[in-house]
Amino acid sequence: MKLIVLFFLFFVTSSYAIQSYDNLSLLDKNKKTGIIIINEGISTYTISLGANSGMFGMLGVLLSEKGNTYESGERKRFVEALTVVEKRLNVKNLFLQVYKTVFSEKGIDVIKLKGKLTLDYLDSFKKPRRSKKKKYSKYDFRFIKDKFNVEQLIVVDVKYGLLLDTKYGICEIETRIINLEDNSLLYRNSSLGNIDVEGKWKTPPEFDNLYNAIRKAIENAILLEKIKFR
Repeated sequence: MKLIVLFFLFFVTSSYAIQSYDNLSLLDKNKKTGIIIINEGISTYTISLGANSGMFGMLGVLLSEKGNTYESGERKRFVEALTVVEKRLNVKNLFLQVYKTVFSEKGIDVIKLKGKLTLDYLDSFKKPRRSKKKKYSKYDFRFIKDKFNVEQLIVVDVKYGLLLDTKYGICEIETRIINLEDNSLLYRNSSLGNIDVEGKWKTPPEFDNLYNAIRKAIENAILLEKIKFR
């Protein structure tokens, strides 16, 4: 199983496999642009076959979050270590600053929107019949336009932690940019960082090996994001 997982990780990081879309030429620097960072904190993950979205969407494989409770089974073994690692990483404002810098270099001053956004709770969007030239978000973000007085929206969905299948530190960042006038997509892509834990993961009290793997995975995913927006 581990060899299969490693193959998929290699394939995805080599080809950036996702149902990606890039129409950034339509991103208007004169329009007010909001940003929302979705980050539920550190977690454990596994690879699930038969999924149809996320980083592994085109392969039928998905990074599947197992939640932050570590309530049972193998996940429970990592609760202490990941709690320590999360405090050491301190990524609360890291991703926001990355994207503020990236878009500032494009002449766009992004505005952090207050509140929490859960994609699964959003209404689905029914695209117009005559829409062959445009792609649309499957989630309906249009309510944000009037609520926050912005015209374009950047949604950054971050998952990071430990991949149980391989004991890899892992970070997946999926970025969407939406025109709130009609819910059309200007951009969608995803970046994956994955780093093997060198040595034993269980090295209390600081769990340095696990910390280093997850930290480097986050750094690698962020680097890929920066490259894509150059």
